[in-house]
Amino acid sequence: MKRFLTFLVPPVLAAATFYLLAPVGSVAEAASRSFGASWRLTAGRLTSLLPFSVTELLAALLILWLVFAIVRIRHLRILGALILTVTYGAALFLWFGCAGYFAPPVYDGVLTNRGITTAELISAAEYFRDGANRTANSVSRTADGGFNVSVDEIILLSGDVYDAIAPRFPRLGKSKAVPKKMLSSGLMSRTGFTGVYFALTGEANVNADMPRALLAATVAHELAHSRGVAREDAANFFGIAACVTSGIPVFEYSGYLDGLLYLGNALYNAEPAAYYALSAEYSDAVRRDLKDNSDYWAEILTKNDDNPAMAAVSAAVNTAYDGFMRSNGQDNGLKTYGECVDLLAEWIALREDN
Repeated sequence: MKRFLTFLVPPVLAAATFYLLAPVGSVAEAASRSFGASWRLTAGRLTSLLPFSVTELLAALLILWLVFAIVRIRHLRILGALILTVTYGAALFLWFGCAGYFAPPVYDGVLTNRGITTAELISAAEYFRDGANRTANSVSRTADGGFNVSVDEIILLSGDVYDAIAPRFPRLGKSKAVPKKMLSSGLMSRTGFTGVYFALTGEANVNADMPRALLAATVAHELAHSRGVAREDAANFFGIAACVTSGIPVFEYSGYLDGLLYLGNALYNAEPAAYYALSAEYSDAVRRDLKDNSDYWAEILTKNDDNPAMAAVSAAVNTAYDGFMRSNGQDNGLKTYGECVDLLAEWIALREDN
């Protein structure tokens, strides 16, 4: 026990120091932009050489280790080793992965997140509607009009998605991450997740089962995290902005569609009449992809409702992640994702001014 406590002291002190110093923006920025960036870049380069998700492998091994520790509960060394491994990993994750939550936003110097007017919201929503309508038929479709681009093709094309947007945001980091398909994609859907970035492995993992039309935007979102964008609202913004400026048809369309979803939802809440006018001009292809997306998630909810155990797991996972986000400076928890609306509308206003 004495030896266990001795080994436990360093990661606990590291975690305590993180939460003591992280609110100091300069400390968080130094951690995120220096050794944090080096770790993410190096880890991403190494794990990109492997055809599977190291994140998923580590999660599976950790679960097996936990089960073994419970079964062999009398062997305290096994349980102690598990606790130490998790604690050291958590301490590293805080400094390498979470510092960015407390650092000045990556969009500083270009955008202010100043808040927007209803007129700017309507203008941005129309911009994304027109972009989605224009690019909807530039991607492969089935005979009945369904989206028809494979997961592998989307991943293959993702390497250049940030080439156009990166020079416009000098604080945006570099990345060598290659998106990975999760074998547990079905479980991810059941818990409402479309992707996950893990800083310790530098991997941008995606749910390969999610509606395909929005997968490219999800890939770009996770790649934003690999470039040091920690907050979910900013990652949504950068993912969508990277897509629509990429010149890659499948990413352009997916970005316009994803942005339209967020802006359309915000417009519906702010000005329903303007939303109905906006949606009345969706093309048939856009309308089809939005319906496919809505139907997919409605079916997931129905499956969860029919399976109380899975519903409980989903609720627990989302509650835990909401708490994680709040503990790292995202006071609105899971609602933070939707806060990309102001960033998108401000960015569109700047583009139109220029």
